Amino acid sequence: MGKNAVLSQDGWSDAHQEPVIAASLHCEGKTYPLDFETTGAETKSATFCAQLAKQSTEKAEEQYGCVIIGFVSDSENKMVKLRRELAEWRNLMVYGCSAHALNLVESTATPEAIMGPIVTISKFFINHHKPAAVLKELGGLIPQLPNITRWTSQRATLATFIHNYER
Repeated sequence: MGKNAVLSQDGWSDAHQEPVIAASLHCEGKTYPLDFETTGAETKSATFCAQLAKQSTEKAEEQYGCVIIGFVSDSENKMVKLRRELAEWRNLMVYGCSAHALNLVESTATPEAIMGPIVTISKFFINHHKPAAVLKELGGLIPQLPNITRWTSQRATLATFIHNYER
């Protein structure tokens, strides 16, 4: 009640490959889940996501008595547009997620000459049961693949490759 909070929004697909948009409330160093919406056939456009963010903002302020002073999302193009729309709607501090930005920097900074062969080797273990089982028996980790939308995936790909290489 009466405290300042920041709203964050992110989207992904659930176990059934249905799109979900989630909103979380951040207040005094703690994070609280607020809304989880399946989008159905609705396109996850900037306008649609902004509508959900506005609803989540109003819900948080009404139910918890907090004041939403900021909004954070990843740095995808539609989310940049969404943040602009929210800043025009209300006087909110809006910013992109630093973890997402760092993953974009990592993906740009890692040369394809290095990452390409690592991805090929990782895919081999992911797609072949027996070699994957032997790797696991030797103390290896499940190989990771880089993904521009999965935060720290570049680092995870390199770290698991190095760990497994030593096996």
